[in-house]
Amino acid sequence: MAAVKEMPRTECEDSAPVLAELRALRGGLIDTSTLIYGERLQVLPLLARQWRLVTIPQVVAEFGRHPEQMELLNGPHAGSTDEVLLATAIDLRLPLLSEDGRLLRRARARQHPHYNSLMLLLALLVQGQITLAEYDRLHAVLVQVARYSPAVLAWGQALLQALMQSMDESS
Repeated sequence: MAAVKEMPRTECEDSAPVLAELRALRGGLIDTSTLIYGERLQVLPLLARQWRLVTIPQVVAEFGRHPEQMELLNGPHAGSTDEVLLATAIDLRLPLLSEDGRLLRRARARQHPHYNSLMLLLALLVQGQITLAEYDRLHAVLVQVARYSPAVLAWGQALLQALMQSMDESS
């Protein structure tokens, strides 16, 4: 899976598999940080309408409420929120949706698909759920609130350029 390869990259030589993953993305197990970013970007309702979003009680407690249209699962796992998130995502075979670099690295080490909010915006764009203008607006808000490294932002930009190039070639 391309989402499991070492990231961040500054070049997008193997963007086709990643774009295919984003095109096929239909949900995931969402953590508190991604809920917060989704709320700040006002994309949670859209995400919940388009995809299957699942969370766990620990995330609801951290977030302060159960977001509408999201499944709440009481899994058999014990441990920290991060441990329960990853174990549940693996059990359900759902991608992990998180902003937590340590948690994403743990998912990568387990070869489990994982995405941050930047990738979720790209998925919405590649799936035709938002326009390029909406993506640009949401991206501008995201980079103001997120703490992405320059390399992660460059990887997102490279994916966007590859997406735009593929759209140009298909038209």
